Amino acid sequence: LPRREPFGADKERAADIVLPEPAPRALGFLKHGAVLAVATADGLVQLWDVATGEARATLPTLVSGAAALGVFPSSQWVAVMDQSQAIAVFDPLGNREYVLRNDPPHAIGAIAVTGDGLQLAELAADSRLTLWDLSQQRVRKTWSAGKNTVAQLAFSPDGRILLTGDKSGNLTAWSSADGSQVSQWRAHEHPVREFVFSPDGRRIASADSSGELRIWTSAGDAWQPAHTLAEAPPALSAIVFSPDGEWLTAVGTDSDIYVWDADTGALAHRIAAGSKPLRALAVSDDGRFVAVASNDNLVRVWK
Repeated sequence: LPRREPFGADKERAADIVLPEPAPRALGFLKHGAVLAVATADGLVQLWDVATGEARATLPTLVSGAAALGVFPSSQWVAVMDQSQAIAVFDPLGNREYVLRNDPPHAIGAIAVTGDGLQLAELAADSRLTLWDLSQQRVRKTWSAGKNTVAQLAFSPDGRILLTGDKSGNLTAWSSADGSQVSQWRAHEHPVREFVFSPDGRRIASADSSGELRIWTSAGDAWQPAHTLAEAPPALSAIVFSPDGEWLTAVGTDSDIYVWDADTGALAHRIAAGSKPLRALAVSDDGRFVAVASNDNLVRVWK
């Protein structure tokens, strides 16, 4: 078989977005990659025009961490906690589409939206999971994910599974239909830090607090270990699959974006960002754009 060109190998630096203080902590491309949402350490979210590097809007938000920036996979909306502790959904110009009001208001550590844009999941600071029906803008289900749960959520691409991780190293798959536990497995020896589904739903990548990075493959409702990836960057801060699910990208306190072949687990490519530590990573839904943010308040964009 001919050797596949790794994801990112054909990309060139396209833009540098210069952020005001404070430092960025999360990135998310809105659909098609024309707008980049950047959450900063003060809890605010700014929407930036990728082509011009100009700021479009600053949203009145209270984003507590990277997982609390909820980009809609299928539209140009972004869901975040606003300053009244409600979930506000904004369009790419920074206008509010609608607001989901929590009763009572509470701090939200993580938000995820299904691929079809019909369900939103939120994880509260007390580890309560809430599923929202977005067509009706109402709560469908609330349950406890367990007191050791870390602030991170991921929906499977078909929206049927909601994934959480905990400080004991477990990954737990919940049914989004009724909140029941579908499966749980010991993914790591240390607390889970990051996890993500591949866009085709065949794989999960997960990382723990020690920097161990693993890929899991689907076997019905169970997940089997496929690879423990070598040469991961120190202090991993973000992992993202390429849109075809064939490549896994990650950043950490190193100055490179690492790219592995998801089939073999081999490190296939590194993109030099020219700065460290790297705090956040985003790939647009079509794979055209890649962005990283670092402590020097620059967001670097490749295409």
